[in-house]
Amino acid sequence: MTLEWFYSLIMALDIELTIFSWYFENKILVSLKIASSNEKLFCSFAAKYKNEKQMARIALQAEHANDSEIQTVFDEIIERAGKVPAAYRAFARQAHILQANWNRTKNILGKGNLPIELKEAIAYRVSTENGCTFCMAIHKQNLEKLGQPTELIHEIELNCVTDKKTALVLRFVSIATKTPARLTDNDFEQLKSYGYSEEDILEMLTVMEMYTGYNKIIVALGLKPED
Repeated sequence: MTLEWFYSLIMALDIELTIFSWYFENKILVSLKIASSNEKLFCSFAAKYKNEKQMARIALQAEHANDSEIQTVFDEIIERAGKVPAAYRAFARQAHILQANWNRTKNILGKGNLPIELKEAIAYRVSTENGCTFCMAIHKQNLEKLGQPTELIHEIELNCVTDKKTALVLRFVSIATKTPARLTDNDFEQLKSYGYSEEDILEMLTVMEMYTGYNKIIVALGLKPED
């Protein structure tokens, strides 16, 4: 099978490949040896794939809604964030889903023992694990607004944080978001040895679970940072 034949088949059948999704959405360097004879065909396929992925899969609610219940939530979000992110405009297609998710986010981020900086770090790490570029962009920006160093933000994305206490938390939630059955009693004991209580650990898992859920919905809807 030649590469020319392969790319032509993909374009004809409108097949989406994870490897190209990673390449365009996460900017992961993919090593593909493309001869000059088929470079044009590959670029044509790549452009087609990228363009098709730019549209959200459902229509988003405008920031100014006719529904008073939706608009009340939107006004609160705008007051806090300056605008309504596309995820909440997607949730707004069902007012009760918008309300439930906004209330949940406010309670989990606004209450509890863990500092907001750590919660945002968890959100960024989990979103990176789940390949949600939309969420990654938001949480990276939130970390920057909180005054977190650029080097630390980069370390969180790569899961190579030098601070041992923070690294332990991020390793814990990274496992929990993908393969929670791999967590052991020792993982919990390690967190406790660094001063985290059982209530703190529950909070870590709750932040992880909330953003894992958001990641799945947002990726499924095809939302992008520019939406």
